[in-house]
Parts: sequence; structure tokens; C-alpha cells
Amino acid sequence: AEAQKQFLSFLRDAFVQADADGNGLLDKEEFEGLINQEDVIEKMRASSSLSPDDLMQAWDTLDVNRVGELTIDEFVSGFAMMNEGLSTKHIASFDYALQRSVLDFLKRVTRLSEGMVSVMT
Repeated sequence: AEAQKQFLSFLRDAFVQADADGNGLLDKEEFEGLINQEDVIEKMRASSSLSPDDLMQAWDTLDVNRVGELTIDEFVSGFAMMNEGLSTKHIASFDYALQRSVLDFLKRVTRLSEGMVSVMT
């Protein structure tokens, strides 16, 4: 439990340091720079089974709303869940995929509604 708290604290600190423009979000470029830092790689090896390649693949999973940026909560909670183990990774991946699907569905419904309004006027 203490190791998990330390890992979460490390993730939060790493996020703040990597947020080069200070906007409270990590874009993919900032994220890639973060996960390729030697101290981050060492900490990940010591605390997790995730490699930099795993983390890059995880980016698309965690970027639920597909804006190309992660909030600190998306970043920390997402990687904490992915670090828990295979079954949790699958659940987290499914959860994020479901969230993306819901957002896509809502966008489509909105476009259809707008199209119906324009046809009716």
C-alpha cells in the first residue's frame, strides 16, 4: 500500500514537471518526453511492469475524449490502474474504450439532431 502511494505521488510529480507549458494538461509530445527520461524509466522499472513502449500504447487508451491531452487525474488514475495487473489492465482498457464509444455516439446523435433541425427549417 505504501509503495502504491509513493508510485502515485511520483506520477503526480512527474506530470507537473512534464507539463512544459503549465496548462494542467499533458499533450502527447510532453508525455513522450516524460516517459523517455532516464529517472522516469528507472522508477517505472522499480515500481511497475510497464515499459516506455507500453506507456505510449496506453496513451490512446487513456485519451478518452480524443483531444490529444490528458488531465492529471486521467494520467495518474489511468496508469495506476494499468499498473495493477493484467485483469485490471483489461478492465481499464474496456472502461476507457466504452467511454470513447459513448462520446462518439453522443457526437453522432448531436450531428443527426442538427441535421434534422436544418432539414425541417
